[in-house]
Amino acid sequence: MSNLGSVSSALIEKTAGDFVSQMSGTGSLMGSYESTERLLANILPGEKVGSIMEEIRGRPAAPCGTSWRM
Repeated sequence: MSNLGSVSSALIEKTAGDFVSQMSGTGSLMGSYESTERLLANILPGEKVGSIMEEIRGRPAAPCGTSWRM
């Protein structure tokens, strides 16, 4: 990982806004179950990753659809 140093809040807000705009334009995010788990493992604690992946995979007794929060 590189060291970015100081980053202005304006740049962070613009970057986040650009990301949201691009994601909402396509309406989808593609990747495998494994790549999603690796991505989450880089930024979240293990137990949270497990919980989110369980929601994505779905539980047999769970209602249709998933909802998860970070």
